[in-house]
Amino acid sequence: MQKMRDILRPFFIILFCLSLGSAFSSPAGAMERSYNYYLPYLSTVGNDWTGLALANGSKTSRAPVTVTVYDENGNVLQTIDDKILEIDGQEAFPVVPPTAARGWILVNSHQPLTGLAFLGKGNLELMADISFVSEPATELVIPHIAQSTIWDTTVLICNPQARPVTVRFRHITPEGIVEHVKTYPIPAHGSTSCQLAATFATESELAGSISISASGAVVAFALYGDTKSGGSYYAGINAVPGLAVQSRGVKENSPRLETDRKKNNSSPPELVLFETIEYDSNSVQCVDTFISGEKSLISYLVSDGGSESNTIITYDVVSHSTLHERPVNHWTCQLAYLADSGLLFSESCAPTPIFLTSQFEESQTDLKESKFFVSRDKENIATFNHSSSSSVESISIINPDNFKGIGNSLEYPIKMPLEGTYCDLEASWSNDNTMLAITEGYESSHLWLYKIGISLEKVEIDGLSGSYSPVFFNNDEYVAFGGGYGDGSISIVSTKTLQEVRRINAFSHYVFALEVSSDGKYLIAGGYDGILKIFDTTTFEEVYAPINTGPIIDIVLSADQNHLIVTIGGGRNAAAVKIFTGLGSTRWYRDGDGDGYGDMYIYQDTTNRPLGYVINSSDCDDSNSDLHPGATEICGDGIDQDCNGSDLVCPGDYTPGPYNYYLPSFESGIGNWTGLALSNAYSGVTTDLKVMVYGPAGGTPLYEDVKNLPAGGQSAFVVAAGVTGSGWIYVNSHQALAGLAFVGENGTPLLMADIPFVSELNDYLVVPHIAQQDGWETIIFICNPHDQEVTVTLTNVNPVGATSACSPQNRELPAHGSASYLLSDLFAPPLSGKIYLRSTSGIAAFALYKNPNPNSHNIGRYYSGINAVPAAE
Repeated sequence: MQKMRDILRPFFIILFCLSLGSAFSSPAGAMERSYNYYLPYLSTVGNDWTGLALANGSKTSRAPVTVTVYDENGNVLQTIDDKILEIDGQEAFPVVPPTAARGWILVNSHQPLTGLAFLGKGNLELMADISFVSEPATELVIPHIAQSTIWDTTVLICNPQARPVTVRFRHITPEGIVEHVKTYPIPAHGSTSCQLAATFATESELAGSISISASGAVVAFALYGDTKSGGSYYAGINAVPGLAVQSRGVKENSPRLETDRKKNNSSPPELVLFETIEYDSNSVQCVDTFISGEKSLISYLVSDGGSESNTIITYDVVSHSTLHERPVNHWTCQLAYLADSGLLFSESCAPTPIFLTSQFEESQTDLKESKFFVSRDKENIATFNHSSSSSVESISIINPDNFKGIGNSLEYPIKMPLEGTYCDLEASWSNDNTMLAITEGYESSHLWLYKIGISLEKVEIDGLSGSYSPVFFNNDEYVAFGGGYGDGSISIVSTKTLQEVRRINAFSHYVFALEVSSDGKYLIAGGYDGILKIFDTTTFEEVYAPINTGPIIDIVLSADQNHLIVTIGGGRNAAAVKIFTGLGSTRWYRDGDGDGYGDMYIYQDTTNRPLGYVINSSDCDDSNSDLHPGATEICGDGIDQDCNGSDLVCPGDYTPGPYNYYLPSFESGIGNWTGLALSNAYSGVTTDLKVMVYGPAGGTPLYEDVKNLPAGGQSAFVVAAGVTGSGWIYVNSHQALAGLAFVGENGTPLLMADIPFVSELNDYLVVPHIAQQDGWETIIFICNPHDQEVTVTLTNVNPVGATSACSPQNRELPAHGSASYLLSDLFAPPLSGKIYLRSTSGIAAFALYKNPNPNSHNIGRYYSGINAVPAAE
């Protein structure tokens, strides 16, 4: 760690450059004015380093600043509270917590700040900058991703909330199709990093954008890196506030199985929401359910948790009708099915269960144990003898044929020194009915495996907080069970070695319910987070998009896998039963024209693909094989060949839209290039847009092109590839866009800087950090989108708030023109601090940092950049 400090100290003292950042103040408290800024990533692991550059936005008051560094689990690693920024001053420094870690940074100030964080690898050769975010959001958009044989994108996200949040990532293709969905829990004050190659492992190459939805406000950043050829970061961009996804593809409650899109030539199959039964959550306290031997019937229990208004209902899910209702005046919260004999029911901690015959005639049992678990073949019942609610003395295995009178019942009493509470004890029979897996509930992270009549063995599980819902799978070779409070993992234990073989980080809290499909392919999980997830039992990868339901306390699946019964509640109190169908089948769409794309309105739900049907539903005209997604679009012919919702507008027919975006730097030619990534992330309709490139002298555009983006779609391309020159880029659109530009320089390694969109021009801007000494230079790019010339005044203010001797400097920009200013040409070195820009009309500006040091092997290479942000008066 000291070595890292020694390496970084001279760089931060002399130059500390590489920036990207803006911050807008937001009061954090009513009694004392306070401003919070969130930087979603920090790394000091290995050769990684992180730094901060903070600029005081006040021209009247000093700014006391507190920097808090959190690790990924939400623990405070470091608190820096000795920073006081002078009036209009600035400071740059490395962030070096006591131990190497990854996490995020919270900056709090008594005055508004501008600034940024720096992420670097090695000896300051490759960096990315993270701009300040002052307002976390529950809906975010990363407008561009790079995932290919060369590039990787890593999504870095932090949770500033004092409670855990669940974050859902949606990968949206350039065509606007939601292709992949993944959900991650993030602990309170924690963070996570998700590399797309690992997150969406079914595809080696991804394009498009990422939509983020969170249960609480978060901050996110996308880091682009060539990790496949050296592991060095190059560039990054903050996620921007967005809207909930409104695009063709996956709809809420219709998740899709993640199959290989290239092999299937389409989107994956759907799990279809079939039916929902709701109950008044204010009166219902307990619901339990099971599927009877007749696959179309379910029985469920509705209870108020007391001795009144408790009802057992039998329901036919095919005819959507209630067959029988049986009021019971008992404390009821557990149901069991005894083949043709009838039902057994009880409240979890009551002393005596009740038996109902198949004719719903009530019979008191002689049992004194209310916690019971019926074997899969309905031949035996496991009960637990207990002396109190927190201890169990023995297990009893009872034959249901002699159930009412006990009589010659078969018993295998065995001592059970359980450490959890009796009421939370749960058990499950193996498929061959020879083993019983037992978990202990809250705080007791043990698994007991009872081999009937032979042995009882305890499995120690480290790192779990509690254990719930055991279930056997893969020919009884494994047992899966869920974790408790604050954990939410699923532990996989071998029944042969009694060792944990895998742990799935599924949720952030209790995993109350687990079920395995009858074919053994799927592990279905739900818990307090209120999300239903389905995993492959071979790879343990999540294969179905999560379904938001509300806190899940029970899951039951029919033998034919066509009916999935989910019990919803708060804690252990339930409020609803939801019935899903489709797990054992696939929705196929008719492909009438044979082009490989189906009609979304004509489909069949079957296990095997019907002749003439395909797995996707994205055709816009199933009678014409020339019209389908991916077809070549012809502009101006009035035909929507590529099914994106509209015909492509020809450049000469373009009508200006209301949304304008300005990118102050463009370079193209020998060794230089500029890319553009545009995302139609905010609209449920297609949009036409026009891209124009102006040279420094303004006048006629050097380049112009018209593009069409589908709803939720995206396009990334090199701008004016055949043009040699410099200038700036203007984008006009009929719908709101998200996006960025890339300013790149070819070579080894390839180096880039990202320029975020500017949508609002300003006549008073600030570049919050500059580097102009000892091997580093800052170039400021400014564009003038107006029809008249503007005058721009550049002023350097040093870290203590004083104006430099050579300030101010005045420059003229022609109409629709631009300029780039090397700071060493304007101001005598050394320079530090920030640059103010005053203009006679609104402008956009960008600062690019490069290293022209002749002693550097990367001479003249770009490293990073930052947009100028509105300055406080």
